[in-house]
Amino acid sequence: MRKELTYAWFSFLGSYLVLIAIDYILRSSAENIKVGGIDFVVFWSVWIPFLAFSLYWLFCASKKLRTKFIAIFFMLANLLVAAFIILTLSLFYTVGLGIDSL
Repeated sequence: MRKELTYAWFSFLGSYLVLIAIDYILRSSAENIKVGGIDFVVFWSVWIPFLAFSLYWLFCASKKLRTKFIAIFFMLANLLVAAFIILTLSLFYTVGLGIDSL
């Protein structure tokens, strides 16, 4: 279970951080941080396969748990933590660099 969970988290966070790094490089090369970057549709088109891969590994990790209730709780807990991490990273990336403001 540990190996599958590690694959899920590395593909999830790793792909997001790589896409954010590419977006930052594109924005900084445009000399204006507010323009340029990865288009919204392109970003999600690239990231969805990684999300599916992460969900697959998370599901494989949850199959090794004893009961279905624990497996569902395990998946929901991981999804909640993942959503919190992504929202926090996105907020710090956009507001911290001045790309957008609240």
